[in-house]
Amino acid sequence: MRKVVCLAALASLFALVVSGAVLPAAWAQSAPSQFKTDVTKPLAGVRTWGYQLQKTDPDVVAASSFDLVVVDYSRSGGDEGRFSADEVRAMQKKPDGSRRVVLAYLSIGEAESYRYYWGDNWVEPIRVFDMEDSASTPSGRGTLRVEPGTREIPTRALHVPKLTAPTWLGRENPDWGANFLVRYWDANWQKIIFGSPNAYLDRILASGFDGVYLDRVDAFYAVADDRPQAKQDMVRFVAGIARHARKLKPGFLVVPQNGEELLLEPAYLATIDGIAKEDLLTGSGESGRRNSSRAIANSEKWLRAAQQAGLPVYVVEYVQNAAKIESLREELVEKGFVPYFGVRTLDRLVERQSSASPQSSGSSGSTASSPRASAGAHRR
Repeated sequence: MRKVVCLAALASLFALVVSGAVLPAAWAQSAPSQFKTDVTKPLAGVRTWGYQLQKTDPDVVAASSFDLVVVDYSRSGGDEGRFSADEVRAMQKKPDGSRRVVLAYLSIGEAESYRYYWGDNWVEPIRVFDMEDSASTPSGRGTLRVEPGTREIPTRALHVPKLTAPTWLGRENPDWGANFLVRYWDANWQKIIFGSPNAYLDRILASGFDGVYLDRVDAFYAVADDRPQAKQDMVRFVAGIARHARKLKPGFLVVPQNGEELLLEPAYLATIDGIAKEDLLTGSGESGRRNSSRAIANSEKWLRAAQQAGLPVYVVEYVQNAAKIESLREELVEKGFVPYFGVRTLDRLVERQSSASPQSSGSSGSTASSPRASAGAHRR
């Protein structure tokens, strides 16, 4: 029930159409779907998808033509801005009356200081030159390094946990302020994410979302040197999230973003319903530039494991040039992936009514403390 139509059945033209493998490259990103979403296989009919985490207006989402949309569970990032069940239902209904899949964003490999669970006195600022890329040191603090002959130490402000902070909390992500690495295998962190009526996942369930879009599953890279079982820890964490959610809501969808190396783990493939990848072809280095052939090949090798298991692959590229979009779309669709072309700030849905004219859908919603609101580059 949780798997899309098997692509291995190449003799079935219908399966090829559903997978998107034969869609014309010139089709608009937001072209109306030609069939309704199968309620027994919610992702089988997804040809188009959108991604917005800031300024989300349920009316704008409802008016869009996307088959699947990823949004934050809250307008503001905090619980006071949480979308109601009625608002989620409105977003789940497409203009033609058919069903749209709506997933709630959920970061499980980092803690976000604008969330309801955050403690006001957990961290303190320090000035550093450089920090170790690890959340595994006891204090979460990195080390100062001074180059020989340097007269002045370049500094930047980062936050580190106080001694009284939860033991699962690590240091701040230097590339994305207000986001903190966590020891995601810690039982107390996992209790914040799921398992009680006040847990993060359970709030998402209460609002009626179809599933979760898990971010920072790739956090295992940050601790792998010090924790050999880091990948297995993340696989078990995701499995626990899925198991708990599906007990309460059978068919609840779990779609992780990035960390595609985990697709080599059979237990992971058996748990998830799809996989999303950021910056597959462009932007992993300098924004807008094509990634190296080696990097693309590595990611595609892992993503093919998902396809072979019958799972859909969603790709988001942060590209705005119309000609480049058409070229990238053709390449991605040929690979059997479902593309979306958006803005890194993720503060509006970008629909393309034709191959030459982009159209943005935005709103006047609050941006004060919403996800990704405080930085100009998408976090890695």
